[in-house]
Amino acid sequence: MAAEFLEHAQEERQHADRLATRIVRLGASRTSIPTPLTSRSHAGYEEHADDLRVFLERLPTQ
Repeated sequence: MAAEFLEHAQEERQHADRLATRIVRLGASRTSIPTPLTSRSHAGYEEHADDLRVFLERLPTQ
C-alpha cells in the first residue's frame, strides 16, 4: 500500500510541476506567500496556527 501511495504522490508532484512550468511560461511568477494572491482573489484566506485543529473542525461529521 505504501508503494501505491508513493507512486500516486509522485504522479501528482509531476502534474504540479508541469502546471507551475506552464504558469511561468505564461508570464506569472511562483509564490508561496498568500498576500498578493488574496488581493486578487474572490476567496478568503485565513492563517491558522494549528492547521490540524482547523482541518478537524471543518471535517464533515457523519
